[in-house]
Amino acid sequence: MVLIFTGRLLAEGMVRLGQPAVMGELLAGILLGPSIFGTLWPDGQAALFPDVPAQKAMINAVAQFGILMLLLLAGMETDIGLIRKVRKAAASASLGASPCRSCAAFCSARCCPTHCCRTRTSA
Repeated sequence: MVLIFTGRLLAEGMVRLGQPAVMGELLAGILLGPSIFGTLWPDGQAALFPDVPAQKAMINAVAQFGILMLLLLAGMETDIGLIRKVRKAAASASLGASPCRSCAAFCSARCCPTHCCRTRTSA
C-alpha cells in the first residue's frame, strides 16, 4: 500500500508540474527502493519489503506486469504522424548515438583500474 500511495502521490505532483504521471510513479519506485530508502534507513526498507522469497517473487511479478503496462501505454500513445515527420532526424540521432555510447563504454572499461572490477567473494 505504501508503494501504491507514494506512486500515486508523486504522479499527481508530476502532473501538476506538467510532467507525465509515469515520471512520479517511477520516481516513487526509485525513492522507496534500496538505492535511496535502503541507504538512508535500511531497517525501514527491510520492514517495508521483507527478505522473504515468496514476497520477492510477488513484487517481481507485479513489477514485470507494470513494465508490460508501461510499454503498452507508450505504444498506444505513439504518434505515427510525428514519427513520419521526424524520421530522418530520429534515425540519424539514433544511429549516431549508438557508436558514441559503445565507444564511451569501451574507453571507460579500458581506463577503469583492475581493482575496481574485481568481484567480492564472501569468506
